[in-house]
Amino acid sequence: MPQVLRDRRFIPRFSASLLLGLTTVIGLPVSAQMPALASSRVLMARSPDTAPAELTSWLSELDAAASAQDLEAVVDYYGANFRSDDGVTREMLGRSLFELWETFPGLTYQTTLQNWERAGGGFVVETVTEVTSSANDGNANQPRLKATVTTRQTIRDGVIVGTTVLAEETEIKRGDAPPTVWVRLPDTVRPGDEFNFDAIVQEPLNDDLLAGAAIDEPVTAQGYRAPGDWQLETLSAGGLFKTGTAPDEEGPRWISAVLVSGNGTTIVTRRLQVER
Repeated sequence: MPQVLRDRRFIPRFSASLLLGLTTVIGLPVSAQMPALASSRVLMARSPDTAPAELTSWLSELDAAASAQDLEAVVDYYGANFRSDDGVTREMLGRSLFELWETFPGLTYQTTLQNWERAGGGFVVETVTEVTSSANDGNANQPRLKATVTTRQTIRDGVIVGTTVLAEETEIKRGDAPPTVWVRLPDTVRPGDEFNFDAIVQEPLNDDLLAGAAIDEPVTAQGYRAPGDWQLETLSAGGLFKTGTAPDEEGPRWISAVLVSGNGTTIVTRRLQVER
């Protein structure tokens, strides 16, 4: 169940210029979401400059297929029994990509190999993928997406058979001049611990009105396709800071900030890993 984060009294430690832009926060998973620090297994990793040509070419071809929004080609890169740590199957991945590309046409994908190793006749790789929307042709109402996702993937027989998300940040903007938001959130917390989630609007508010909210909810396979409900509250000051309590169970959470001004909306989502 989604949990609304509690208000936290601000203790002045920033400069006055920063205080002018502080604002509210909310969390919600969106269909554009891609998976934040998950597994602690350490690879006997090799540097990317030693990677075989077959691996680097495979990654480049996957990027090209995704950037071309060739759904059939992209799904073919995943094994029939593929399942991510979040419970996403090959079929669910195909449906989510179709909906994502309908909402954000013209996405481009750029994957950078971080490290790799041979394993089980294939590879285990860690990569960082940046996903960005192309120019919106002056249509301010067209939502724009920017996401950075770090994953560990197991590749066998030329297909991905498993994925663990290690880090994730997704930003969606809409409007002529949506707020520029800086977010602070720990990478990991222990079960039952409190954590702080701060979102700061970088532009001075002046006379502009600002609204927002904060929600923390678990990462689920269904959440990729079913955005959570959220309610905005009007902000009487330039910013809100939120406090949440991690659940007793281990696992990843989606923590998001939604900030709405008179000139646009910004949604920023990150993962928080709950682990001992």
